[in-house]
Amino acid sequence: MSKKLVALGHGPDRNGGWDPGAGGNGTTEADWLRGPFLTSLKKYADSSIDFYEQNMFANRDAQRVNGYSEIIELHLDAPSTVGGGHIIIHSSKTPDAMDKRLGAMIDKHFGLRGGVMFSKRNNLLNLNVFNNRRIPYRLCELGFITSKANMDHFKANYDQVAKDLIEAILNKKVVDKPKQTNNKPKPAPSTGLIRKGDKGDNVRILQNKLLAAGERLPRFGADGRFGDETEDAVKAFQARRKIKVDGIVGPQTLAELAKVLPKYSRLLSNRSPMLQGNDVRAVQRVVGATADGFYGPISADAVKSYQRKNKLKVDGIVGPQTWSHMFG
Repeated sequence: MSKKLVALGHGPDRNGGWDPGAGGNGTTEADWLRGPFLTSLKKYADSSIDFYEQNMFANRDAQRVNGYSEIIELHLDAPSTVGGGHIIIHSSKTPDAMDKRLGAMIDKHFGLRGGVMFSKRNNLLNLNVFNNRRIPYRLCELGFITSKANMDHFKANYDQVAKDLIEAILNKKVVDKPKQTNNKPKPAPSTGLIRKGDKGDNVRILQNKLLAAGERLPRFGADGRFGDETEDAVKAFQARRKIKVDGIVGPQTLAELAKVLPKYSRLLSNRSPMLQGNDVRAVQRVVGATADGFYGPISADAVKSYQRKNKLKVDGIVGPQTWSHMFG
């Protein structure tokens, strides 16, 4: 099985730098490509596709990555507000079958920039390095981040865009992967209630949500066991939200937790200027950092400790995997 590498444009490098790329419509290239869109890409990709999530250009890794028969680098264009995407290939090449499938996918969702599907260039580092190495490479501009029409469509249809992109790479239809259980601890009771005496990942995630909501678990933290301390935290949350105070977590309590917990929308990493917001504050409360809402080096170190403890990739970056482990 030939391996393909999907590289995400801009973003973090191995020296702690951060390149946001172009910005527009409330996001940046780096954040948008590494948010829910990446989660969907991974959902549809099979084992023949790997993802390079750092900044390949900044890391100068085009010369070092090996074992791949195809390279697909993803970007968003700027500064036009008209919109449209295109595929960049080396000036010495003609579009191959994958290039054409990817171009058709871009045209379907975003239209073509100036009505042109392919641009030939020889002044981009990754493009030139892979061409010299004779490894097929294309840079896909998935529309304009500065185009409201393109980004409104992308935000509303990112899962379908991801599915169509993976199908274009694999040249076959794909289906959603079934959720894996991996012999995890016993889930919540069949009643749908979580209460004293329960244990497992559902309890741990509940405890993290309580911490993110500002409740305290000073003795045991998020240990996955619903004891007296967790029951007291649930009661405190219920009282604060003015709902029935019984220490039992049912649909109403879960709905109130969902109201106060930020949804995952961006990659959190230590960069300049520092990221700030309620999503940062929620993570800080879970990892035990000062909940000031600013993601700096102390927060990144605390996240690394959390990742190390929970056998996640240790990089100090809160992406889809770490966020999902914290909050489900």
